[in-house]
Amino acid sequence: MPQYPLIDANVFLRHITQDNQVMAQKAQAFFKDLESNKQTATTCEAIIIEVVYVLSSKQLYNISRADIAKHFGNLIGLAGLRLQYKQLYLDALATYSRTNLDIADILLAMHARRNGSNTVVSFDQDFDNKLPGITRHEP
Repeated sequence: MPQYPLIDANVFLRHITQDNQVMAQKAQAFFKDLESNKQTATTCEAIIIEVVYVLSSKQLYNISRADIAKHFGNLIGLAGLRLQYKQLYLDALATYSRTNLDIADILLAMHARRNGSNTVVSFDQDFDNKLPGITRHEP
């Protein structure tokens, strides 16, 4: 399996928020190289969740779900960003933009759908009747 550098949340955040111009310009150049496939990199699901939480935080950026899905989805979709479950993450962001569900819960449900069980074990009733085809069972 190829080895790719991993992108931290702050690189995504500086690019999306533009709150530090020096870092934002560096991040923009990096993502431009990913877009053109001049560079390749990856990230992990924990970072995807962290970016969504930070951007949506009312104490920090308070960015709308639709804007998070749009801007972060554009970065996730870059050609040079190698992710095993890229389409799953894009679908999760789309679901996030149109529901009030937590991104971690959405990802859990999407993985349940991907592995064919269509079942999550949880006490969280947010799963009930909100994601078609997903069943919740309590332990």
